[in-house]
Amino acid sequence: MTGRMARYVVGIFLGRTIGAALALAALMQVLDLLDAATEVMDRGKGVAGIGYYALLRLPVILEQTFPLAVLVGALLTFAGLARHNEIVIMRAAGLSVTRLTGMLLLPVLAIAGLHLAIADQVVPRFERRLAVWWEKPPGEADGAGKATWLRVGEDLVSIDRITAAGTRLEGVRIYRRGPDDQLVQRTYAATAIRQDRVWRLYSASDAVAGPDGIVVARTTDRVWDVRLTPSNLIEAMMPFAHISATTARSGLAGTRAGARQPAYYAMRLQRAFAEPLAVVVMLLLATPAATASRRSGQSGQRLLLGLALGMLFLLADGMLAALGEAGRLIPEVAAWGALAVFGSLGIAILIHIDS
Repeated sequence: MTGRMARYVVGIFLGRTIGAALALAALMQVLDLLDAATEVMDRGKGVAGIGYYALLRLPVILEQTFPLAVLVGALLTFAGLARHNEIVIMRAAGLSVTRLTGMLLLPVLAIAGLHLAIADQVVPRFERRLAVWWEKPPGEADGAGKATWLRVGEDLVSIDRITAAGTRLEGVRIYRRGPDDQLVQRTYAATAIRQDRVWRLYSASDAVAGPDGIVVARTTDRVWDVRLTPSNLIEAMMPFAHISATTARSGLAGTRAGARQPAYYAMRLQRAFAEPLAVVVMLLLATPAATASRRSGQSGQRLLLGLALGMLFLLADGMLAALGEAGRLIPEVAAWGALAVFGSLGIAILIHIDS
């Protein structure tokens, strides 16, 4: 009996959650295309380019819809069961709202796992591909005057222009620091090209700081022995790119070139595992809808309460994440704080309902 009831409730929940996810993704995709379609056409990509842009943006949009889709799916499921007095029958049979929520926990955790896989593995790859495809043709001076700065090992690197899918650099300046973090050498190269898995600097010259002042060495072509890949550079071109947990860990350890401060990588490492669990909090925050019956006339109020709590959670979570990435909060608090507070609130509501 319980197994049949669980399959019934889970089926309703999954159907409404998937429907909500598709509706939200379609709406976000349309709004995104309205904003980008003109520029896609201006770059000569054509109608096919609009479709390709939409395809590359789809994983990012889907990843953003998961928490809201679970919230809406859970609210509609609980409200529907309550409106048809099915929850009353379940509770009379000894099935509490806590057990009912527990039935939905396994599919919600499966959604969290899917969220983690898409956000950690699929989205970064699609964003890099979009950045390469979005690259303007030579001569259009995309971002002219805005150099890209990277920390490559112990050196600081400034690049005026990145082209050819991250395999050609123009205006490369390499700043080398001594043990006391004082600048000891600056290398300038007009061009750097990735060939045979190594970087080659063309027309490179060194300016070395010595006791007698700055000494400029002659111009040469040389190999630049550095751990820097085209994918690093593509990520550096995207100021709000998603990065995987592995990339965040490497950026934090300094084994991968990075364009952001260490606090950002520490935060992204924590968020990689915290963000998918937002769907569990959304499930808990939707439980007030289970107490609304048609006779009480509170169905709409309970739906709005659950929706308001979910939106407040997303707002608080986003604000803490921004503070963490800026280095204003320690990563553990910034990444997990909203989850802990609103998760505890959801558990308290669940206990109150069954008390």
